[in-house]
Amino acid sequence: MIPLYHNRDIFITSKLSENDIAEHLFTHITKNNIIEICIYLTVRHCIEPTWLNDRDQFLYPNDTYKTDAEFQQDCLVFTLFHGQNRISCNDGANHWIPFTEEEVDAKEKFSSNFMSFFLKGKIFSPEARAVLSAGKALWKYYHKNSNAVSVNASFYDIREYF
Repeated sequence: MIPLYHNRDIFITSKLSENDIAEHLFTHITKNNIIEICIYLTVRHCIEPTWLNDRDQFLYPNDTYKTDAEFQQDCLVFTLFHGQNRISCNDGANHWIPFTEEEVDAKEKFSSNFMSFFLKGKIFSPEARAVLSAGKALWKYYHKNSNAVSVNASFYDIREYF
């Protein structure tokens, strides 16, 4: 086990710093590892370290998370809407838009529909469905009221705009 002590350093971005590259402090996210990456980010950010669990809060008791589809999809939703998701359309194609153009009344086609296709058929908890619903309302509001500064805006870009 490798101890990691800096949760603030766990984030998702489409633009690496020179230090990240030089020190190999990154992992490429693909369709084959996206769930594991989302679980990792979620667990690193949602468990508050206390004096009781300060050094062991990231241990897992068993492998049931590997077959818990709802947990995995909820981690994906958590990652899509967490402040440490720093994907920006200013840094290249935004593959993290969880909705289709029709769902958010976008005036143009997105450059990537990866995430909306990836989410199709997934099982979500009521809480994750509520987050997705609120996210869709936010994206719709952005496309309606911002003159769509960028049709490919990410959650990060939308937050920055407002």
